[in-house]
Amino acid sequence: SQAGQEAPAPTPYTRKKRASLKFVEEEEEEIVKFVLDRFDQDEGERQEWMDRRTEEIEETRGWLPDKNYPIEGASNVWPPVIATACYRVISTLYNAVLGRRPVVQSKAIEKRLEPNQDRIDKLLDHQVFEESFGEQRLDNFINNFVFDGLALAHTAYVKDTAVINDVRILPENPHVSLYPEQAFPVIIGNMFQDDKTQVIEVNPSSEDKWAWKVKMEISGEKIEATVEFFERDDRLLEAYIRRPMTVHDGPVFNVEELENIVVPVRCSNLQPPGPVNPNGAPYVNRLFSVRMDEIRRRWKDGRYDLITQDKWEKHIRASKPAINTNSSQAEQKSAQLDAQEGTQAQVPRGTTAEERFYPVEGIEHYGRWVIDKNEEGEGEEVDIIFWVLKDSKQLVRARFLTEIYPSVPPMRPFAEARYIPVPGRFYAIGLRELLRPIQALVKMLLDSNMDWGTIRNMPWGLYRASSGIVPEIIRAQPGEFYPVDDVNNDMKIMTWGNENNSWIFNTLALAQQMGEKLAMESDINYGRVPAGKASALRTVGTTVALLQQGDTRSEQVLRRLFHGIIQIYKSFHRLNRRWLPKEKEFRVLGMVEEGQSPYMKVSPQEIDGDMDFDFMATMLNTNLQALSQ
Repeated sequence: SQAGQEAPAPTPYTRKKRASLKFVEEEEEEIVKFVLDRFDQDEGERQEWMDRRTEEIEETRGWLPDKNYPIEGASNVWPPVIATACYRVISTLYNAVLGRRPVVQSKAIEKRLEPNQDRIDKLLDHQVFEESFGEQRLDNFINNFVFDGLALAHTAYVKDTAVINDVRILPENPHVSLYPEQAFPVIIGNMFQDDKTQVIEVNPSSEDKWAWKVKMEISGEKIEATVEFFERDDRLLEAYIRRPMTVHDGPVFNVEELENIVVPVRCSNLQPPGPVNPNGAPYVNRLFSVRMDEIRRRWKDGRYDLITQDKWEKHIRASKPAINTNSSQAEQKSAQLDAQEGTQAQVPRGTTAEERFYPVEGIEHYGRWVIDKNEEGEGEEVDIIFWVLKDSKQLVRARFLTEIYPSVPPMRPFAEARYIPVPGRFYAIGLRELLRPIQALVKMLLDSNMDWGTIRNMPWGLYRASSGIVPEIIRAQPGEFYPVDDVNNDMKIMTWGNENNSWIFNTLALAQQMGEKLAMESDINYGRVPAGKASALRTVGTTVALLQQGDTRSEQVLRRLFHGIIQIYKSFHRLNRRWLPKEKEFRVLGMVEEGQSPYMKVSPQEIDGDMDFDFMATMLNTNLQALSQ
């Protein structure tokens, strides 16, 4: 260009995001049939395991069937052996995990990325515990880890918007009555004045100039809002603001129930199989619930982009809710728990507004599929995700795995931890399963002891057949008299023997010892001095040494738990590198160094880089006295 001539303004980008994966109708039907068939087949393969697990849950919570053997109204004691041991271990692990923050620390793979470690640690700590309700969800994760032996979590990046109605009280302004077209734009500009919001345009939407439409930009996103003003009796102003807002923008993790994750039984983890992971799952089906209004909203905003008007009208709107059906093992378990708790889930019927909140079941399928087939039917096999609505049998979304969850090699967004892993098997051994025979033994002994006491307290008798007594069983009650001809000869009260039942208490003590060894518990774990061992606990050194010796297996269990928690952090980091906003501002948890701001801003470039993650927690985190020494 010539000197002094202004350069032309840059033209906006014209290349938009490419179209999502599309399939012809026949291929969609093939995909849906494949997903649903595999789901039903894999559920059937584990049905016996699920039934046994349901029995374990009932025994753990004391939901016992009626018992009338060996006598009517026989003892049916619930010894809380499983619950006591499991909750003790859960509390120990929970305190060990949360006793140190950050729970997990990043380790840069390359030296040049080392300055990013502190920012990554603080960001992940905020996202896990503040934005994802980490304390409650890690509590659930640990519960499943101990009780079931297998804890599963699903991670995803969520950007959710909602229409927010806000009411603000403003000071009296005498100018609004005389000059509303001048006063209200200034008031609106002051209301939305912050670092992230910029008011672009303000226009009246009513003749009296007390209602306005506002165009603004929040963190680079343009939105429209409405503002209506009202005058109160005390002359103050009320501003009613209605605007769409981003209510969440970050990674989240949800603890999954075992019923919701359906895989082939002969695999050892949820990641794709390959030379490095030969026992990986060829596919994973994740069951989820979604409301009808949410399906429609995701269709309109483009997430469920494979829904058409025809699909919606003819199939999806006619979907039946999952409540009170046997559509899946997850629903069957929920119905069983409802019955045990004395509750009953109801489906709202009648109005369209109620029907919008029907929960319908969907399947999120992680597997491999052949795309771009040639004339011979051959193509490229890629890792892919399908979203299928179960009742209506409709494919609503399809994406490449690494498009949503970037990773090399491809990794599915699941974290898993096993209490006692079984080589080559997906399901593991939990403490509940280990202690179930011990609790059954204790229950049998207690019931026998109680029934023996009841029988001894209820003497029985004989009467002469020709005595004139009515030939029926007579249950004698205190204070009652019964007519007989000969008191000494017509009736005879029999008594049970005085057999010693000390064997029951000896066996109970033996069962208690077995349970303590299985659960890694002793008097010292409950804060009690073992009988005859007071001399071993006279100093802090010997006490800590004794605790460390007793926690050998506990440390192994803690490492297995952290293996799953680290997977959550790794997934969060991968999602942040791909989806984090241009500028993320958050408050740093805990105390900051003198002179530093408690607020931090990070960008995707500042947290980029491959990281390893490690933990520093030990079982001694649960003993504050030992840590202070």
